[in-house]
Amino acid sequence: MEILEEKVFCRTCGKKTNHLITTCHYESIKIINIHEFLITHAILKCAGCDTITYADIHHDPHVDEQGNQKDLRIIIFPEEPKVSMRVTTKGDILYSSNIPKNITEIYIQLVASYNRKHNLLCAIGLRTLIEAICNELRITKGYKYDEDKNALTQDGKKESIEGKINGLYEKGYIIWYQTLILQRIREIGNAATHQLIEPTSEELYSAIEVVEKLIENIYNLKNHNLLKNNI
Repeated sequence: MEILEEKVFCRTCGKKTNHLITTCHYESIKIINIHEFLITHAILKCAGCDTITYADIHHDPHVDEQGNQKDLRIIIFPEEPKVSMRVTTKGDILYSSNIPKNITEIYIQLVASYNRKHNLLCAIGLRTLIEAICNELRITKGYKYDEDKNALTQDGKKESIEGKINGLYEKGYIIWYQTLILQRIREIGNAATHQLIEPTSEELYSAIEVVEKLIENIYNLKNHNLLKNNI
């Protein structure tokens, strides 16, 4: 197989790598019947991990005085992420049989939204993921708390997502400071949903790290190999 002449982004490796051209189709396009361009529609395979990518390769079939083709441009699909701090989906989440499929799917979609800089969608996805985890664990409500971690029992338990997050704390799934951070992520999601306030990529990056740890702690730690062996 022919090797593509320049490196392009591989979503699995998380960087630009060499790719092999496995299949291609050529298309000639004339602009105003004067200038002709050639487009190669190609299926690429990463030379490192075998991940498949689609590409449109645009170039001028004419050559310059040095015999080189001009105006080469490669457009890949899925496109390269537009953020500086890219999130790579974790295999421990993607391939774990302990994690419900709906939780994994929401996680995949919110990471994809982040990497494409769809910050509003990512923020909404984070809020949705937290609520989905609560629902899956059948946590439907919880008390409000003051700054000193005292439950405001006189107000009763709340069935809002705020109450559900506090319910995670009450059931022992998370510690107090995780609770505070998840409430902050909830606020970011609410602002995106109801006020179209777009969070920064840095805020979302930190939030994704928190929910990844949340997923792993709730679903994977109880099945850790060290718990299956006698020490």
